[in-house]
Amino acid sequence: MTDTAETRRLFPAPQSNPETRPFWEAAADGRLQIGRCETCGEAHFYPRSLCPFCFGPAHLETASGEGVVYTVSVTYRGAPQPFAIGYVTLAEGPRILTNFVDCDLASLAIGQAVRLVWSPAEGGAQVPTFTPV
Repeated sequence: MTDTAETRRLFPAPQSNPETRPFWEAAADGRLQIGRCETCGEAHFYPRSLCPFCFGPAHLETASGEGVVYTVSVTYRGAPQPFAIGYVTLAEGPRILTNFVDCDLASLAIGQAVRLVWSPAEGGAQVPTFTPV
């Protein structure tokens, strides 16, 4: 089955809080933000003010939106139409849990190159999803 913009399900509205607000504001501008530690230099997702590796202060930086499939799961039951979720390893290093869109779901494979696609959510927000290159 192929997932296309016409058949794509509408994603739930993201819940923002003071720590995630800068991420969602950047998403509204079409920029995927990741965290980068100012002490150890590790990149992480989801962005937060403290590094999950060393608890040092972290800042936001814009990711390229390129990555590879780390894992994928296609669901054919329990939803109006099939969908795929999984983890993508971003070019910058961290992994992001995401949905795969605009593709033949059966052809998704671990190690496959993917790129960022912003998909609409309830309330007009945009959420990061990925599609094969």
